[in-house]
Amino acid sequence: MIVRSLRENHNAHGFSVYDVFVWKEKTLHRVVLPKGKGGGYALSIASVQGADCVLRDVYLAHRQGRAMLILAERPLGQGYAAAETVTFSLLRVEELKEAVPGTPRFVLTKAEQKHTSKPYCDVDDAFRAEGGS
Repeated sequence: MIVRSLRENHNAHGFSVYDVFVWKEKTLHRVVLPKGKGGGYALSIASVQGADCVLRDVYLAHRQGRAMLILAERPLGQGYAAAETVTFSLLRVEELKEAVPGTPRFVLTKAEQKHTSKPYCDVDDAFRAEGGS
């Protein structure tokens, strides 16, 4: 289950927050996203939005016989109105079988990653043009 909520900012930089859950063994489990090299986990995924363009957003896809998330993001570069190459990360839910103290049971892992063939200002435009394949 994915819950999308709006974090209003009363300016051009409000954003969406995505929370991912898995129902297993009569319990709703939160699915977290590893933060990367620094370690730890993010409880949610947030979009990055400006008046000109969206720099990060999440899309739901059906790939390889299962539901997956596509995280589309681009660097800020010269600003929100700049065009940059967009990276699409295909994320899948993985259950960590080894119960190591302090680690979550369910995480989002990168199944694959690709970059757009040209720069875009808005990741939504990039997704419509190149991310749906």
